Amino acid sequence: MTVHVRDFMSVALVTVTPYESLGMALDLMRARRVRHLCVLEHERLVGIVTDRDVHAALPSPHTGAGAADYRRALDQVTVRQVMVRDPITVTPETLALHAVALMRDRRIGCLPAMEGHNLVGIITRSDCLELLARQLGAVAPAPPDPSPGAPPLADAPSGRTAQKPVEVIEPFWSSAAR
Repeated sequence: MTVHVRDFMSVALVTVTPYESLGMALDLMRARRVRHLCVLEHERLVGIVTDRDVHAALPSPHTGAGAADYRRALDQVTVRQVMVRDPITVTPETLALHAVALMRDRRIGCLPAMEGHNLVGIITRSDCLELLARQLGAVAPAPPDPSPGAPPLADAPSGRTAQKPVEVIEPFWSSAAR
């Protein structure tokens, strides 16, 4: 079965303009639970801003910067100042395999999907993992992590307790590793 970007791209797009503050962009990311925002100017894609771009532009707490410095940066720095300009894009007709390879090879977390000059979708690493899960037949959401003291998870077919092999790796400086 041939899978194209259109088959798994997100079409509920979350966008900002280049003139928005980083604070507004970060608030939007948190509210919409996304890590990538497409940056549109006059309805044209001009960039991408990620949660990593936002955090990289903020003062490090290790430098003694306080909450006021952090808030000032969020309010004064614009999306335009930190966005990735002219992002790599795909079309809805791009083969999923090619899009995933592009993301892997370029080490990028998302690809906007364009039809001509129009932004019509986006694929993210999460979308790629969801596609993989569907292809593997694992359409159910992952089970929650058991809390401490909870009984171990059971294998679905037989009810046996799942046992994971444990490999102990000694640090290189340990005498046992020599």
